[in-house]
Amino acid sequence: IESQSQQRVNLSHVAEIRQECEEKLRLEEQRFDERWREEQIRFKEERERLNRDFDKMREREKKIRANAEMKIKEEQKKTQEEQDRNKESLILYEAKEKQMIMKHASRVKTLEVENAKSK
Repeated sequence: IESQSQQRVNLSHVAEIRQECEEKLRLEEQRFDERWREEQIRFKEERERLNRDFDKMREREKKIRANAEMKIKEEQKKTQEEQDRNKESLILYEAKEKQMIMKHASRVKTLEVENAKSK
C-alpha cells in the first residue's frame, strides 16, 4: 500500500503529464488551424487566378470570334463586289456582241443592196 504522500506525488505527476498533453494538444490544434487557414487562402487565391484566366480566355475567344465574323463579312462583301463587276462585264460584253452582230447584219444588208444594184 502506497502512502498518502506517494499517492499525492503520483497524482501531482499525473496532473503535470495531463497539463503537458493538453498544452501539446492546444499547440497542435493551433498549428492545424493555421495550416487550414493558409490552405484556405491558397485555395481562394488559386480559384481567383483560375477565374481571371478563364475570363481572359473568354475575352480572347470573343475577340477572335468577332475578328473572324468581320473577316467573313469582308470576304462576303468582296465576293459580292466581284460578282457585281462580273455581271457588269457580262452585260457590257453582251451589248458589244449585239452591236457587232447588228453592224455585221447591216454590212450584209448593204452588200446585198449593192449586189442587187450591180446586177
